[in-house]
Amino acid sequence: MLLISRYNIRRSFENRRKGYFYLTLDSPVDGKVLEIGAGSGIISDVLATYFQNVTAVEFDETWVEFMRLRFQQDLRTNISLVRAKNWELPFRPETFDLVIINGLPEMVGEEGSVCASHLQFLKDCAALLTPTGKLAISIRNQLYPKQLFRPEADAAYSYWGIRRLLRLSGFTRLSMHIALPTYHDPILIAPTAPNAVLHDALLSANSLPNCRGRRAAYIILSRIGMLRYLLHSFVISGEKHG
Repeated sequence: MLLISRYNIRRSFENRRKGYFYLTLDSPVDGKVLEIGAGSGIISDVLATYFQNVTAVEFDETWVEFMRLRFQQDLRTNISLVRAKNWELPFRPETFDLVIINGLPEMVGEEGSVCASHLQFLKDCAALLTPTGKLAISIRNQLYPKQLFRPEADAAYSYWGIRRLLRLSGFTRLSMHIALPTYHDPILIAPTAPNAVLHDALLSANSLPNCRGRRAAYIILSRIGMLRYLLHSFVISGEKHG
């Protein structure tokens, strides 16, 4: 379980909480880490405080220039910045020890179904990993009540759906976590099972927001074993199938 102290920073390019979970994955400090869809670079910036070799991939030119200036000003000499599309990654197989995707792309490629595109995308990610490499991915839950009526729901998967997708992509030993309130602004990241561990984590997480009884609802849902299916988002790690 990872409980992150709450502070009043919301903007995506300043919220360092988004990167802390990835430091707990027991990857080698001198290994190579890849973040796909780096955006503002905040997660890569956090990773660079621990890992010696970080590569940030982003296609949007504005974000690429933003990161270039950010890393230059922060003296992040151990981050390589690459402009590339998510589905056209210019790296050799078995290059990285850890691949991070903070939010599954809403559309990967230009043809075919979203599910098929995501499957191929994740298979490509698996190919980039060393034989002992790991993938870490954050994703919205398709069954989250508000998510059901959003047009971008095709980029979300249910608890069962994302597990199946990752297994088909070549990942094993999946470790499922919940991110509360969301993976965009995680205050609590805890394993989805067993229920007792999750319930105890919620009871001790005093920094969780209690707006409109949200924290109480989390506790009730965890007690009956339903929180893992109805929360906003998951954070999952998995190992490359040997």
